[in-house]
Amino acid sequence: MKTRSILFNRLIISSILCLYLFFFLFLLQPFDSINYNHPYKTVQLFGYGLISFFSYFITDTFSSAKKLKFNKNFVVFFLLGSSLCFVYNTLIINHKSIKIAGFFFWIITYALPVFVTMLPIIYFSKKINFYEKFYYTFFPKIKLTGDN
Repeated sequence: MKTRSILFNRLIISSILCLYLFFFLFLLQPFDSINYNHPYKTVQLFGYGLISFFSYFITDTFSSAKKLKFNKNFVVFFLLGSSLCFVYNTLIINHKSIKIAGFFFWIITYALPVFVTMLPIIYFSKKINFYEKFYYTFFPKIKLTGDN
């Protein structure tokens, strides 16, 4: 694929993961987040979506440069995304200090179940060429024909 189509696919998949994680946390309210009352709760939950967007975009760029397989790409995405989500949760949401024991507990309890639900989305999204499906719908190719 061309560089433009790879970048477009990467942006679409990252956006899908961002919206998926946001709606998962906002609508289902797992992990007792229904009891979390804050005036900017929606914005704070969208922060997790942004973290997944940038985590996937960075790891997919890195893995395509290093020619990593899908499972190694997902492990790198999981480690980067869950680490950043832990830091975001600890410092921004809960206003506490970071502890290593809390990190491993958070990864097993919260991050692993959510990231496992993202696995089929990533796997099947990689099979679709969004560039051909959507890009030419909005920006059709211009074909010039004629005699010289």
